[in-house]
Amino acid sequence: MTVASLLSLLSASLSFVAFAFFMIGLARTTRLAARRRQKPVYGKDAERPRIAQRVDWQCAAALFGIALVAVVASRLGTGPAFTEPSGNVVGGALLVAAIVLVVVLLTLFLRHAIVSRALRRQDAGQRRKPSR
Repeated sequence: MTVASLLSLLSASLSFVAFAFFMIGLARTTRLAARRRQKPVYGKDAERPRIAQRVDWQCAAALFGIALVAVVASRLGTGPAFTEPSGNVVGGALLVAAIVLVVVLLTLFLRHAIVSRALRRQDAGQRRKPSR
């Protein structure tokens, strides 16, 4: 398995994961959330799914960006390091799986941090407003 083919597999895997994040963000639209609850969503509760949706779409965009870099690197890479097969197909597949796992775990951790920070900021902003 060549380095170019490893990068191509990595970009395909990351594109699939990015598509999953995009679809999760699409499922979080306010209209769909309100349909599931059978009642309208107002105020702070309406903003929470939007925050999560934006972060899901940001994660999807970041993963698509990483996949694009991997595709470009696989296409532009020349020389024996990129084009000569190593003969270790199973090791290459495990390497791609490990890289995808690390990237997805890092993305989920960052997603959680961003969402929790945005929700804390939103809650703090609403608590500061004086009620007359």
